[in-house]
Amino acid sequence: MVAHTGVTAVRRMRAQRLITPARDLASLLDDVLAVPAPDLTGAGMAVRARTTGITPGDLRAALAGGEVVRTWAMRGAVHLLRRHDVRWVVALLGPVNAARSPGEAGAAVSAAVREVLTEPLTRAGLLDRLAEVGVPLDEREAAQALTRAAHDGALCLGESTYHPVPRDGPEHDVTELARRFLRAHGPATAEDFATWSGLPDDQARAAFPKTQPDDPPPAEEGVVRLLGHSDGFLAGYRDPGPLLDPADEPLLRADGRTLPHVVVDGRVRGTWRRRAGRVVVEQFGHIPASELDAEVASVVGWV
Repeated sequence: MVAHTGVTAVRRMRAQRLITPARDLASLLDDVLAVPAPDLTGAGMAVRARTTGITPGDLRAALAGGEVVRTWAMRGAVHLLRRHDVRWVVALLGPVNAARSPGEAGAAVSAAVREVLTEPLTRAGLLDRLAEVGVPLDEREAAQALTRAAHDGALCLGESTYHPVPRDGPEHDVTELARRFLRAHGPATAEDFATWSGLPDDQARAAFPKTQPDDPPPAEEGVVRLLGHSDGFLAGYRDPGPLLDPADEPLLRADGRTLPHVVVDGRVRGTWRRRAGRVVVEQFGHIPASELDAEVASVVGWV
């Protein structure tokens, strides 16, 4: 059980590097393991909020150089991971994600992907190579088959190309995944770990640490961060209560999606959107004006 207190919210914000930003992308991913990256814009907004001195060009360069990759990981969603973490994370979560994926694409397609994906390829280039070895796919089939291939550890993504999965890196079990989760999202529960990872509850509970670090309680300092709709801050918890007043939750959702939101000391205090080159904020709690102005300038400057 995690108490619903302001201290919990600030601790979680700190664990996500939203209070003390990382100075480079490698340090960020060492601390948080994975950042949701449904597209480059979503990844960029999450990286911006957790780093200082990093530019969109730095993120693109890291993806182009293979230091960082995008792949289907937690909850079957696309995330940024460091190269050396890809193999073990996909080995743990890929089978769970594959079991939940629709369609009939299976091991044969994944084997063909491994055969032909020997260098970075565009989607069209990869589909052409697959057709050449007797695995033609239409667009509907391709979406399912390439996702399944990622779950099987046959491919991952750069900025706009598909890559072979790195073969280097350590091997870890679920207890290490739980430890890395707690480092990035603690204080948290085994049920939070299951929600974040997509693992079954019983497997998550068996791997979850019996004790959690007892760090000194942080001060609430009015730290403001603007987070995107795909940001993983709220996705790490089954019960968002410590981070979001239940009365405000309807204001945060629209058409089944989480809106871009404003977080103050770990608590959601508003939503935001871009309009005509400006950032418009809808508040449902106090947001320190000077901190908000600085965050808005940072978002506008991330181009």
